[in-house]
Amino acid sequence: MEVNPAVASVVTPDSPAARAAFRVRCKIYRRLAELVPLESLSAILDVGATADAAAPYSNFLECFYPHKERITALSDQEADGLEKIFPGLK
Repeated sequence: MEVNPAVASVVTPDSPAARAAFRVRCKIYRRLAELVPLESLSAILDVGATADAAAPYSNFLECFYPHKERITALSDQEADGLEKIFPGLK
């Protein structure tokens, strides 16, 4: 998967900014799970998926939502490689 450096994360994976981004995304995901019955959803549209798969906070939904086959990822990047990383993703 080729990542466009103009849109790729400039944060190194082990930096304080990366750890903060990960914590924030965890908090958002937990809040979403409190508000929405995720297990009952038949489909999810992830608007803004990124081809940058190096950072632990990239494509957080795809990483942590257990039903990859229910996710359709929409991106303005060449992100076809996500289907290999997350089998079932559309």
